[in-house]
Order: sequence, then structure tokens, then C-alpha cells
Amino acid sequence: MPNNAYNIISKFLSEFYDFHVSNKIEDCIICNIDETPIFLNMPSTTTIEKKVKKKIIINTQNQEKCRITVLLGIMADGFKLPPLIILKQRKMALLLKTKKS
Repeated sequence: MPNNAYNIISKFLSEFYDFHVSNKIEDCIICNIDETPIFLNMPSTTTIEKKVKKKIIINTQNQEKCRITVLLGIMADGFKLPPLIILKQRKMALLLKTKKS
């Protein structure tokens, strides 16, 4: 972080608070949203096998990169928004096609 990061953050918060109070903005319209990926077929990073084996085969469906994105949000007044799921149409169609077979 830069040396003056705390000053920049402090200045931003001060200006935001002043703007918030002077314009009478309600907390119910201020929102914080973050997105996170969820992998649908993530191979485990740990295995349980006899110690003498040098190679361990992990079966996957070649869908390790297939994922969805979930948006999570909360309003400044504490109201939690329902999760929003974003699908990648091409990859999801491929996944659904292979599951039906």
C-alpha cells in the first residue's frame, strides 16, 4: 500500500459522509456488492491412498474450468440482497448436454 493510503481513505470517507448527509441520502439506497466464482466440478486437492503408491488417478469430467459467478450484496441499512447467479451460456449448455447423456 502507498504511504499515504490512510490519508486517501480518510479523505474519501469524510467527503462521502459529507455528501451523504448534505444530500439526505438514505441508507436503503447505498449498496455494497461483490462477486465470487463457484467452480461446479472442482477436483479435490487432497487424496486418501496407500503411501506406497507413486501415481494416483483422479477421475474428473473435464469440466474443471466450468464455473458460475455469484453476486452477493448488502445495503447500508443491513438488508441482504438475494444472490444473483450469472451463467456462462456456452459452457453451461455444454455441461447440461454432457449430464443428459
